[in-house]
Amino acid sequence: MRTHVGFTKEIFGGSIDDAVERIALRHHEKLNGTGYPDGLFAKDLSNEERLVAIADIISALTGTRSYKESYPLEKITTILESMKNDQLVDPDIVTIAVTNLDSILETTAVRCRPILRIYEKLKNEYQYLLGLTSDDDKLNFALSIKKQEKAALWP
Repeated sequence: MRTHVGFTKEIFGGSIDDAVERIALRHHEKLNGTGYPDGLFAKDLSNEERLVAIADIISALTGTRSYKESYPLEKITTILESMKNDQLVDPDIVTIAVTNLDSILETTAVRCRPILRIYEKLKNEYQYLLGLTSDDDKLNFALSIKKQEKAALWP
């Protein structure tokens, strides 16, 4: 789990803005120095880094994972407040996030719909492809998708 931050740096390879890279690399740091990868303290973290850290926590708690279901809003709020009280995350940002959590999640759901539709389409195509046994069938399926995409661009 903790290695993904290092992979992020490797994937970016210096190709994005330094401030954006720093935010991505510090989203698991905690105000009291117990985070990772560098064990930074509050004084070392910008407001943007603190904000993304809390957004990441909310995303993890609201998302379904292979090892857990999404948490109800009450539990998410309790966890955030507990992290705030333990001085792990920015208290002001947590207060704003908790106060506006319903609106934040609603806006996120609306904005993510197009991406989720694309994801579902890709997942379904992949599942179908896994069921094909011959290379010819796989190739024909891939070509049919390509043809559909081309037709969508040129009605």
